[in-house]
Formats: sequence, C-alpha cells, structure tokens
Amino acid sequence: LTQYIKRYRYQGNLDLKYNHLVLFPNGEKESSDQFWVTWNHNSNSRKSSSFTSSVSFGSTNYNRYNSYSPGAYLSNQFNSTVSYYKTFANTPFYLGISGRHDQNVVGETSIVNLNLPEVNFGMNRIYPFKRKIAGGKRWYEQINVSYNLNSKYFLTNNPGFGETDTIPFTLSNIERLMREKGQFGTRHSVPVTTSIKLLRHFSLNPNVNYEEIWYLKQLQHTLDPATNTVITDTTSGFYRVYSFSAGTSLTTQVYGTYRLRSKVMPAIRHTLIPSISYNYRPDFSKEPFNYYNRIIDTSGQEIVLSKYNGFIYGTPGSGRSNLLGFSFQNSLEAKVRDRKDTTNELGIKKIKLIENIGLTGNYNFTADSLHLSQISLNARTRLFNRFDINFSSLFDPYATQLINNVPTRINRFAIDEGQGIARLINYNLSFSTSLNPKQRSKIYHSPNATEEELRYINRHPELYVDFTIPWNLNISYNLNFARIGIDEKNVTQTLSFNGDVKLTDKWKVGFNSGWDFVQKGISYTQFNIYRDLHCWEMRLSVIPFGIRQSYSFDINVKASVLQDLKLNRKRDWYDNSLR
Repeated sequence: LTQYIKRYRYQGNLDLKYNHLVLFPNGEKESSDQFWVTWNHNSNSRKSSSFTSSVSFGSTNYNRYNSYSPGAYLSNQFNSTVSYYKTFANTPFYLGISGRHDQNVVGETSIVNLNLPEVNFGMNRIYPFKRKIAGGKRWYEQINVSYNLNSKYFLTNNPGFGETDTIPFTLSNIERLMREKGQFGTRHSVPVTTSIKLLRHFSLNPNVNYEEIWYLKQLQHTLDPATNTVITDTTSGFYRVYSFSAGTSLTTQVYGTYRLRSKVMPAIRHTLIPSISYNYRPDFSKEPFNYYNRIIDTSGQEIVLSKYNGFIYGTPGSGRSNLLGFSFQNSLEAKVRDRKDTTNELGIKKIKLIENIGLTGNYNFTADSLHLSQISLNARTRLFNRFDINFSSLFDPYATQLINNVPTRINRFAIDEGQGIARLINYNLSFSTSLNPKQRSKIYHSPNATEEELRYINRHPELYVDFTIPWNLNISYNLNFARIGIDEKNVTQTLSFNGDVKLTDKWKVGFNSGWDFVQKGISYTQFNIYRDLHCWEMRLSVIPFGIRQSYSFDINVKASVLQDLKLNRKRDWYDNSLR
C-alpha cells in the first residue's frame, strides 16, 4: 500500500493484495493464488487537461475468501476506469482517452470486459448560422451541429453465440482471447438540432442524425444444402456502415395552483409537462444498404442475418421505424408556512410532495401488429429531506394467450380479453432512509491531527469511528414483482439495515444485517465493537452465523504512520475446514 501527493497538482493511492489460499474440502488439499488491485488517482490542476483513475479488479474469489467488508463481500460487480481528458483553448474541440474494465464475479469463472483503449474526439455544439451582431432571434440561427468520434478496442471472455464455456481471463489466455474475442471499431456521429418557439408556449425541436461506423471485419453467411445449416465465415477488410434518422418533438408546460383554506399549507402547485415526438428511420436490411445477408434454405424459407452481428456498435436496425412517442411528466409542490423564515413577508417556503410521476410509451405505424408499445410508469419523491421513495413499473396493453404451451402476446387489447386495462409485467418499490441526530460531515477536520493523518482518515472513513454522533441507522426496503406472460409471478422482498450506537464516550457498537421475506431468513450479518484507548484503539468484528462465520480482534496504534504496530487474533471462516 502506498500513498502519494503533489500539492495543488494530484494525489492518489495504490493497494496491491496477494493471497495464497489452501483449503481441505473432503480431506483433499486444494490451493489457489488470488490478487486484488486498487488504484485511485485525482488531478487537482485547473489546466485544460486532467488524468484520473478508479481501478478495482482482481481474482474472481478474492473478496469471497479474504474481504471482511460487507460491501465488498456482497458485491458481484466491479468496475475500473483510467481516463485522460483535454480541451483545446479557444476551440470547441476536446479529446478523451480512457481504459475501462468491468468484472462480474458470480460463479467460479468471472466475466471480464475490457475497453482498452477507447478514444473520444469531438466538437461541442456550434451555431453556424448565428449572426455575431444582434443574433439568435431568427429560427435558423438556432440550428446547431456537433460531432463525436468514438473508437475503441473491446476484449471479453464472455461466451458468444453457440459457445458454452467461458475462457478464463489469465495471462496465458490473452493471445487466444485477442484472436477469438478482440473487436475494433470506430463510430462517427453528427447530430443536427434546433429549437423553435410556437404560439409562445410550445417548443418544437426538430433533429437529424447521421452516423457512420468503420469495421475491419465482416461476417459472410452461406448455406450448406447437405445439412440445411448456415455456415458463418469472417472476412477482413475495411467496411463502412452508415445510417441516418430524423424526428421532432413538441412540448410545453402546464401549471395549476390549488388554493386551500389552510394556514399551514395555503396552496399546492401541479406541474404537467406533456410531450409528443415523431421519429423515422428507414429499413437498413434492404437495398441499397446491403448490411444483411439473405439466404433461402432448402424449404424455401428466407433467413436474414446481419453481417455485423455481435460487433461493438452493432448493425443499423432492420425494419422501418415510424414511431409516435408520448410522455407525461408530473410534479407536485406545496407552499407551507415557514415560521423560521423572517426575511419573507408571508413566511412561505416550497416543499416537494412528489418530485416526478412519469408515463411514457410509443405507437409504431409500420408494425404489422402490436402497434402500441409497453407503457412505463415511474415515480420518485423525497419526504422530510430524509426518506427516499422510488417506484417503477411496466404495463402491457395487449393480452397474452398460450400458443403451443408458450405465453404469446396477441393482437388484442387486454381489456377486451378480460385481463384488465393493461397487464402488469413488473414493478419495483424501494424505500431508504438514514436516521441520526446529526448528519456526518463528508470531510473530517481536527486541530490535533497532522495533514498526513487527515488525508488517511478521509480516504478510509470506514476504518474510523465518529464519536460525535450518538447513533446512526440506515434502512432500505426493496420489493420487486415480475411476471412473464401468464407464468407464475416472481416476488423478492428484502429489508436491510446497518448502523452504530455510541454506548459511552469510549465504546461504540456497529451492526449490519437484514431480512429476506421470501426465504424467511436473516441475510449476511456482522457486528463490530470499538473501544477508544486514547493513543490506541481496540476492534472486535464478529460474523455470528452463515458460511462466513468468523471473528477478528485487533489492538493497534491510531497514528497512520504506525498502523503496522498492532496485536491481532482471528479465526477465519475457512479455518473450520481444518478442524
């Protein structure tokens, strides 16, 4: 572990971990080498360029076997980003170079995706027809254009079509992965937009978008008449794939105020933002675009296959798109008496009752059937500046029937088939809050700590206990419902909580646990006991039950420069296999 800093320029820390683990399941010896890398770097410079990094990656089971952090142990997804960004003075151009990584550690073999490198070069929005003197009032002066180039090399060990096994992401397999899984592509995007005021209260926003993709590979499909199967070959070369689309949207805002005969809440204001949009895109599976291969099998059936299926930027869509979209966004605010506000004559303040309720969907004119899309209904709000409530749902206006024992959408509305106004497909309700008498500051200050100690504390707040807060409790509740077709519903319902309690000026107890209402059991649980010993500190961490049953007892010096001066006694969860 190392930390570095150059005042006013940059700071960061690098943490390298390695572990050799030996287990004896069923009396047989098994060993494995595991590692984990964490690197964080931030630039403080105000110049036109910056460099940042947030790296967290390693072996699939490292956190499962070694971490005592509930967040790291329970997390299945890890991400890393290293980026450089530069703007060019007095121009609209910018350049970004980055490397990205994401890793899913579910299962014995993790899925690793790498974008290395990825280059973004672009031009911010400019107004080519805007006059320098007294400009901006005519509609054509609002026409703006921008440009973006995105080029990247993508590498993954995720099984593709027809594959079942995951290739382990190891140094010995890098050459094979690059040969079989590596992809490269470049995409150019040129959007042209404008905004026009209509009848003072309406905003019309036309747009045209042109996109061009460059690939170095292409798929060719041929039919083997003997087996009536499609054979796929990959050819190398330079291939240009272009597409375009056009559309417009019309939106406005409607306000309504409801006066109440109440001194506490004299009025409620409702804001409605309706919007309709239209988008058109041609069918790129037909001539003259030639992005798809059409094959006739031995039965005379036509098979349409993309020449760029599974590539980085995909293929322009098949089938003409002729969509009319609609959206309704709502919010509710209340005016309430504020007795603490003496600067306002009426002592009025505004509070949000519902931050947003949104309904969205679209209608496809060119579809053969099922013209109406699924309807999305979402809502969110924050009550008393503490309680966060989020709700999302999806409804299908069409009915479902069993066809050959497969639930299938049919071209009849659900209400006509006695399945309600619309079928509920899924919904998610989440509730979370943080309760404590005094919100913890994000930045710690202390006149008795050195600059180096403060940097260490602020980088690792989870390692320290704040005795200025007598108690702290975080609660989250999540309810999820899903149903596909007419299958049985799938419901998950969990309650999670964590926090700490100050017993005395020197003792504090922390906890992390939860309850699964469906499985009817307690989730991952951990207790922590802390004792302040002036220049020293004592910690006891216990996982009382479950597969991670273990404990750890530490006495160490508080000073960050003497962190290695400590006494440790622990029993890891895998020690049980040695008994």
